[in-house]
Amino acid sequence: MFPVLIRLGPLTVHTYGFMLALGVALGLWFMARQAKKEQLPVGRLLDLAFYTIIIALLGAKLVLFLGNISYYLKYPGELLTLARSGGVFQGGLFFGLIFAVWFLHRHRLPTWKVADLAGPAIALGHGFGRLGCFSAGCCYGRACDVPWGVMFGNEYAHSITGVPLHRVIHPTQLYESILNFT
Repeated sequence: MFPVLIRLGPLTVHTYGFMLALGVALGLWFMARQAKKEQLPVGRLLDLAFYTIIIALLGAKLVLFLGNISYYLKYPGELLTLARSGGVFQGGLFFGLIFAVWFLHRHRLPTWKVADLAGPAIALGHGFGRLGCFSAGCCYGRACDVPWGVMFGNEYAHSITGVPLHRVIHPTQLYESILNFT
């Protein structure tokens, strides 16, 4: 659909990476705002979020690598980009969750109270991430004949994600984004 947001000379900003960053920023803002209302230590929770995001990104890339070993052994530099994929969300969630639970226990923070804040923040961030997926053409659905089906025609999107061109498919990224925002 719209994989590149801005091209300024040698600088290319991919829509997926931008939407992912926007989602993270909005999720952090929401969590910090709610933490303040709940009288939780905002600074400590932002530390938690910062480190968890790093661990989650590494976990997402690790699961992506394990699922496509032959490709990434051939093109290892692709693991460092967000153009093709930011990683596998479930891998990021798994590794991020393990780290977050450890961090909460280590710093004696109320696990369930923080989880109540993190859930909506993660959903908000993931919703924007899925809008990025739609823009990039990744995580696409199956062929369909429903009136709201979408057709991708961007050759670059096809080259980086494999999205089928000129075929009506389910906009699964939008389904998931809507569910995350509700």
